[in-house]
Amino acid sequence: MYDICQGTNEIYLEADISSRNEPIKPLKSQINKASLISGYLRDVIWNNKHMSIDSKVRIYKTCVRPILIYGIETRADTNKTKCMLRTAEMNTLRSIAEKALRDRVRNATIKQTCKVEDVIRWGRKRRRCCRDYVESCVEWKSSW
Repeated sequence: MYDICQGTNEIYLEADISSRNEPIKPLKSQINKASLISGYLRDVIWNNKHMSIDSKVRIYKTCVRPILIYGIETRADTNKTKCMLRTAEMNTLRSIAEKALRDRVRNATIKQTCKVEDVIRWGRKRRRCCRDYVESCVEWKSSW
């Protein structure tokens, strides 16, 4: 007679809100968008021999990384989401450093070359800053 739908999905501000905790679906969308931008920049910037690695990394941090880590302050970290974020970041950093997987260069070496902090560690710092800011606002408001 009546259909009761247990798991509903709503779209609010282009975000898929679900009654189930599914952090992977929106994260895949973000990773696809960041990879698409990185792909657009590959021929123009990443493969440019006349640009320094520092300039390329600044462009990465400005254009690609914000899309990749959008919402990291509030998203729960699971092993799968961490792995997905690290893989997406390393794909771009390998393009910047001009090292393919077949070159067998370790990820840590590429991160040192590019002078980039791990995306998960960076996200934890952002989460702490966000939490500290909210706590300071609550303390400030309670002092009224």
